[in-house]
Amino acid sequence: MTSRSISPPCCLAVMLLLSMTALANTKTIRAHRASDAIEIDGRFDEASWAATPGVEDFIQQEPNEGEPISDPTRVRVMYDDEKLYIGFECWDAEPDRIVANEMRRDGALWQNDNVYITLDTYGAKREGYFFRTNPLGAQEDMAIAKDGDDLNGDWDCIWETGAYIHDEGWNVEIAIPFSQLRFREAEEMTWGINFGRNISRVNGAAQWVPVPRSEFHMGTFRPTYTAPLTGITGIRASSHLDVKPYIVGGGSEEFDEDSLTWGDTFERDIGLDVKYGVTTNLTLDVTLNTDFAQVESDREEVNLTRFDLFFPEKREFFLEGSGMFSFGAGGDFEPDMALFYSRRIGIEEETLVPVLGGTKLTGKMGPYSLGALSVLTDETELSPRKNYSVFRVQRDILRRSQMGAIVTNQQLLGDGDGYFRNGGVDVTLRPTDQWRVDALVAGSATPDADESGVAFYAANNWRNDNFRLSASYLDIAPDFTAETGFVRREDMRRFRISGSAERYGRKLCMGRMKQAAYPWWT
Repeated sequence: MTSRSISPPCCLAVMLLLSMTALANTKTIRAHRASDAIEIDGRFDEASWAATPGVEDFIQQEPNEGEPISDPTRVRVMYDDEKLYIGFECWDAEPDRIVANEMRRDGALWQNDNVYITLDTYGAKREGYFFRTNPLGAQEDMAIAKDGDDLNGDWDCIWETGAYIHDEGWNVEIAIPFSQLRFREAEEMTWGINFGRNISRVNGAAQWVPVPRSEFHMGTFRPTYTAPLTGITGIRASSHLDVKPYIVGGGSEEFDEDSLTWGDTFERDIGLDVKYGVTTNLTLDVTLNTDFAQVESDREEVNLTRFDLFFPEKREFFLEGSGMFSFGAGGDFEPDMALFYSRRIGIEEETLVPVLGGTKLTGKMGPYSLGALSVLTDETELSPRKNYSVFRVQRDILRRSQMGAIVTNQQLLGDGDGYFRNGGVDVTLRPTDQWRVDALVAGSATPDADESGVAFYAANNWRNDNFRLSASYLDIAPDFTAETGFVRREDMRRFRISGSAERYGRKLCMGRMKQAAYPWWT
């Protein structure tokens, strides 16, 4: 097949002219300081709960968008010096039909009756945290970046839940330590928050700040749909220090068939992980002789294609602030291109490579989001000693838009002297809550001129309650490489445009066009 470029300026220009007025939001909730000790049991029998007013004006997303929730729901918010407390009272007209059968951490709680919280601790409607629980008190949590387009489900918060099922429904109390959250310290803070409830027996979904049906379930993760949480005063962000040393030892006895003797083998190792809050918004992670023995294994997948699979990161050192390093394009659930893919570090041809040490700094400084990382891996039979370095910066602009840049470097040390470098700039514009524009340009550089190329990406997404339109264009040059990142396939040009119309929850029509050019594969 002959490779050819596709120019979509007309389509994108038409898409860029479409916009919609943001949803008005005048709601607010005030947190009250607890006057007594709170037991997390779902019963609300402390005097502080009785003295705290709540909110009940939940609005349906499904099945009857815009109408009040079918079963009354009340939420109250309190706090003390250590924790944020959130209490849900969920009345149910048919309590014997409450669905609650999931107890696994980060399990499929969305299949049960459940409640959830979207928390925007900076009040910027760009990033935050998501918490979900069910009538059994099971827990699901995520770190949110890019207004819900980047979700880190492997982030685990230390929080408490206590649920109680009764004759008229169910309750749950939630306690989230302030030490688990990043926020900008102030005498009185204003955060963003939203609450939601899913009722399984009616396939119902409702939120305190309404989420349009056109957003589907992804809208529940978006800090866009939050309202002010006020009243939190006198809280100091935790500049904590966590030190986790480890010692590993073992031995084995093996029989040598040549000498017909038994031999003893001893193994020992030592390492250290340190996390330090440099400021209330900047966290430094240090690792020495890193041990990943307790990391959850990957889900097994059978790859029937010629392209690499994209696996999520599960190692704790790389999870902290991972959204800060996000820079990529394409893909509904995984990227077609990413300049930084942490799974490249410590793994070579499906073989583990020892990580000698590393440092990482992530956080915010005013309108800037910063991420810096440097990791050293040891020499093996498959590869020389390497140093991986990444620097990422983003600047908040306009109402809820961002622009940024990234630089990555993989330096080969010793006899394998050489390098693989990438750099790029990107911008995300959100003229309204319903309209988003993304664009990026990236380049690669190596000692080999045949591996130094350019890639660029542009996308436009617009929707309202009845229509959804999107268009994107991705161009990856044949000589573009990303040894510290992820590229699904090289030498490609792809243009996509899709649209759909929906009325009262019923899809009236849907269309999609895709045209792409790839090299001839032999």
